[in-house]
Amino acid sequence: MQVLDQSFKLYRKAFWPSLPLSLFISIGIYAPFLFFKHQNASELWVQLFSLNVSVLYMWLIWLLTFVGSCALIVKINSVYLESELSLPACVKAAFFDVVPLISVALIYAIIVICGTVILIVPGIILSVSLMFALIIRLVDHRDIFDSISISHQLVWGNWWYTAFVISIPFLMNTVLFFAVFISVVGILTNFTSTWDQAYFFSFFLNTLLQVIFL
Repeated sequence: MQVLDQSFKLYRKAFWPSLPLSLFISIGIYAPFLFFKHQNASELWVQLFSLNVSVLYMWLIWLLTFVGSCALIVKINSVYLESELSLPACVKAAFFDVVPLISVALIYAIIVICGTVILIVPGIILSVSLMFALIIRLVDHRDIFDSISISHQLVWGNWWYTAFVISIPFLMNTVLFFAVFISVVGILTNFTSTWDQAYFFSFFLNTLLQVIFL
């Protein structure tokens, strides 16, 4: 519980300095979906890889969101180290390191997907043991494969404990998301004439919720 206690202390200290980045990331994650009209996942998948202006805007927003997420890690780390880097300095650090960071993220995704395809359990194990590779790259400036290897070495001997710690905010986020989504949809269907309006309000509230968790 010491880890969680220290985490919440850091959370309280870093919340307001990190708020602009958290808000930007929350909007950037969900805003691209407003460009699309889809009824199911397969239709969305086809639209994501079609060539049109909306898709280009979507991928550009997600790229900027990724940079913002990396800048958020740099900002939180600066608060922890009491160096208090400015937001522009954090964004600059993430932006100029974006290619190696994307490489780390892609390798992580490929390894986890391959582990999941082979058997579900290896995918789960690898998703936890390698999840700190991006942070190690940002904080320690290690090489791409060194970051992945070091993350595995750090977590492997404490896999169950690590999984338990990271599952707490994940479960809190999931429970509150579904609670907000179900409540909003249930309420708004009685007050709005179209699903688009209910979807917009649900998007707005979920964005605020993600600001809290990011």
